[in-house]
Amino acid sequence: MDQPQYKTAAQGRYELREKLGAGGSAVVFKAWDTKLHRFVAFKRLHPINDVDKGAVERMWREAMNLASIQHPNILTIFDSGIEDEGPYVVTEYLEGEPLNYIIEKGVFKVEAFDEAARQMLEALIAAHHSDLIHRDLKPQNIMALQMPSGAFQYKILDFGLAKFTSKPAEQ
Repeated sequence: MDQPQYKTAAQGRYELREKLGAGGSAVVFKAWDTKLHRFVAFKRLHPINDVDKGAVERMWREAMNLASIQHPNILTIFDSGIEDEGPYVVTEYLEGEPLNYIIEKGVFKVEAFDEAARQMLEALIAAHHSDLIHRDLKPQNIMALQMPSGAFQYKILDFGLAKFTSKPAEQ
């Protein structure tokens, strides 16, 4: 039986398996990392001619912001670069649901809220310790992952609007 053919990216390192979503400036794929044998999320900006130049800057800023912090409750970045099809960023692949989907399904129990809040505060403390302010924290930017034990791990996503600052700012 023939192996399925996948579109490859980053000089063949990533096999783009499934389109997960698309926005005005980028498309995200579930991809197979052929070097490390794991699934990753591969985010590619639409060709530079088709997006505003600010989108490229925001994507690089998000990649650098994420790369600066290692924390179990913050999305991990693995790779980034530019190829003919456009700039890309590779992050860990998360199988879960955004927190807003969970909230829409029904009551968010006090114990679950307490655990989510504790994990998000730990992540924000780590980010703030590195002088990084998220600036767009909302349920859509928090992913809930169910662990094999049944417990949930929450991860903060989308640091595109984050800013490094060591001084308090008026909001």
